[in-house]
Amino acid sequence: MYRRTFLKSAAATPAIPAIAAAPATPTVGWKARWIWYPERRTIPATFVLFRKTLHLDQPLASVPAWVSGHSRYQLWVNGQLLQRGPAPCDPRFWDVDPIDLTPHLRPGKNVIAAVVCAFGAGDGTYVPPCPTGSGEGRGFLFQCDALNLVTDNSWKTLRPRCWSHGSYQRWFLRAFQEEFDARAFPEGWATPEHDDSKWMEPAVHTNPPGRPALREVAREGWRDEWVLQPRTIPAIIESNTAPASVSDTGWIDWLVAPEEYFECFPINGFQETPDAALKPNSGQLFPLRVPATGRRSAAITFDFGREVLGHPSVKLRAPAGTVVEILMCEKQVPGKLLLRIPPKYGQWLRVTCKDGITEYTAFEYDCFRQMQLCIRNADGPVEILAAGVRERNYAYPHEPDFQCNDAEVMRAFRASVATQKIVSQETLVDNCVRERQQYAGDLDQAKLGSYYGFGEIRQPARMIRTFSQGQNPEGWFMDSWPAWDRCQRLFQKHLGLTTWGPIIDHAMQFGIAVAEHHLWDENATLVADLTPKMALFDHFLAQNVKADGLLPVLNWTWNTVWIDHIGFVTEEDKHCALNIYWAGLLKNGLARLYDFTNQPEKARQARARAEEILAKVRRIYWSEADGIFVDNLPRRAKDGASRIHARTLSMALLFGAVPQGREARSVELLHSIPVGKGKDVIDVDGGKLRLGINYPLNDIWRLWALAANGRGDIIVNELKNRWAQMPSVLANGTYSEDWNPQPSESGQIWCQSNPVPMIALYQLILGVQPTAPGFVSYDLRPQPGGLQKLSGTVHTTRGPIHVSIDGRRLEWRSPGGVKATLVRADGSRRAMPVSAQEQTWQVEL
Repeated sequence: MYRRTFLKSAAATPAIPAIAAAPATPTVGWKARWIWYPERRTIPATFVLFRKTLHLDQPLASVPAWVSGHSRYQLWVNGQLLQRGPAPCDPRFWDVDPIDLTPHLRPGKNVIAAVVCAFGAGDGTYVPPCPTGSGEGRGFLFQCDALNLVTDNSWKTLRPRCWSHGSYQRWFLRAFQEEFDARAFPEGWATPEHDDSKWMEPAVHTNPPGRPALREVAREGWRDEWVLQPRTIPAIIESNTAPASVSDTGWIDWLVAPEEYFECFPINGFQETPDAALKPNSGQLFPLRVPATGRRSAAITFDFGREVLGHPSVKLRAPAGTVVEILMCEKQVPGKLLLRIPPKYGQWLRVTCKDGITEYTAFEYDCFRQMQLCIRNADGPVEILAAGVRERNYAYPHEPDFQCNDAEVMRAFRASVATQKIVSQETLVDNCVRERQQYAGDLDQAKLGSYYGFGEIRQPARMIRTFSQGQNPEGWFMDSWPAWDRCQRLFQKHLGLTTWGPIIDHAMQFGIAVAEHHLWDENATLVADLTPKMALFDHFLAQNVKADGLLPVLNWTWNTVWIDHIGFVTEEDKHCALNIYWAGLLKNGLARLYDFTNQPEKARQARARAEEILAKVRRIYWSEADGIFVDNLPRRAKDGASRIHARTLSMALLFGAVPQGREARSVELLHSIPVGKGKDVIDVDGGKLRLGINYPLNDIWRLWALAANGRGDIIVNELKNRWAQMPSVLANGTYSEDWNPQPSESGQIWCQSNPVPMIALYQLILGVQPTAPGFVSYDLRPQPGGLQKLSGTVHTTRGPIHVSIDGRRLEWRSPGGVKATLVRADGSRRAMPVSAQEQTWQVEL
């Protein structure tokens, strides 16, 4: 069965245990203070080690503790790595992780140790509280009441020379370029036997206990809400995964200094010569012997056979001074040897070996399929004893349960699940190669993947709360948070140096997603906190309408309109879609939030305003003759053709913008998009209509609209013939950002958040959709679309809902106390009887 075997790694063994999810609001009496190396200047990418030795007469029954580090930490106990953290978080509401030390302590001498890296600059996972070089965003925190132990000046600290302190950023959304010199590593530093007599006493921050590591606090003092936040999601689970094969081997002759090549990737910087003699000559990959290299680099490419996410690791026996550059990419350029990584993303790290055996696991994680070792400066033979990845996975409560009789549909589903596992972990990120940023908007759809596929609500709830904390006083939301891109670009946007600013339409989707979340997770506190913030956002939007009573697309002071990056010929063509979206926010977002918080009059007013907006949009963009919304209708004569977009047509259907009874033409056009690779804009009706398509993640809007109009058959056909056939799915088992991606050197992404097939199969084909907060009621509207046998389970807070279809026979199991309504193909509704016990029904479709 799929749920037992999917993504089972043959070489994966548990390495770091998961943290049990903390209670939503645990009570912690904070006593610990932040400590740091006693330096008066902290440069970027500073690594600091900490140790505390203690003696135990006998084992303790329970030893819970709390730990955190600014910017990232690893915690070790008695020489064993226990966990990494914290999850990316807001600097004003810093996460502290729970850890159970009970199984790791022993009678006698013990040591608790940590390595902490202060990024010193922002990246896709980190927002620094102050500018680089200010000394902000640094520190280590530990508290264990059972041991009466807190971070204070009794700890020991060392600033090791094995990492390259002050290194440049890998690129502006990756904090540092990782370089490690094993010759300077303090061996055994985390074990009780290590001599730390020459280590220094740490500096202790003056921040009150329970506060984040902030220094530039206003003269008036700390804001009440700026406090440490106990972690509310489980820890990442790590496992050791070995490569499947060695794909390519050979030699690199450098025409520039290799250090220069990896700094700036000059053109014509090397020559490469394939050499199959470097490949393993047996069925085993390791040990793999490499002759002395001199100044050349021996290039060995390991292929994992699929996309993986984790910390690259290597173990070698080599002469001292041997240099190993570790390169990673998602898709190599065919016929080339040296991995063609995206130059601006700088996807590499460097290890300099000590004499004998060198082992290193990268501090940072990456996403890739191929990993290459480029070995140089070896004046004797080198043995590669192991190479692999400490793969990362979120501790989801359930594995996806879906089966059908069509192999291609299953391939599309599995790729969607694999992609979700890679990019939706502690945060719901766009991708893990280019940015690792948590987004609202399009990435709100990843929450649906977590709900439907994995029965997970903690992770989306944390994302929602984090975004609400990132809200600015004017009322708009960062579209990526906590992340550095939009913060860094604010001054550029204000000066007109970039078009990028916080995306208005992403914040609209965030409001809709918050209301959707409440249907799965009946958290009254979360909704009560967020509703006034969404109301403030709505007020901000209303203040920015123009003479036509609608929101503009261009000339926002701080913000940007995005909608989609392909298919729209001009930015002004997004005007219709943006304002339909605004009406959707009012109807499907804010009005529902007012309903949930018992404010019926405000809900009525929000819906009435939505209808007023839609009426204005119709007057400008509805073409009665064409029976559709035309994005450039006011400019059509000048442009020479009618320009329409799948996103506009879809939202018009979903948010009630299309006049009643006139839906057919929009549905027909959404169906007409060719399944082939095609272009961003296609000609329809002999070129009279120019139809823009969505990029893959946004195509869920089209599938939603088709399902709402009973076209499950089209959705199944597209899963088979479009989604299952994407190059990234066939090659790496994941979904790319673009329909037809190019190799990694182009900078295009081969693993981009995309729960679309998973959502489509659970929500639209099986047809399970919650209708009341906390899943106390739901609709079941199955649309098998030609699939003869299919089944799946949706895990809810009320219990699992299992749906099975065999031909025209529907059988489904529903949890007790939940109201279920069967919606048939003709739209008729049948309310099923409610019982306190689980029920199973069998009906004919």
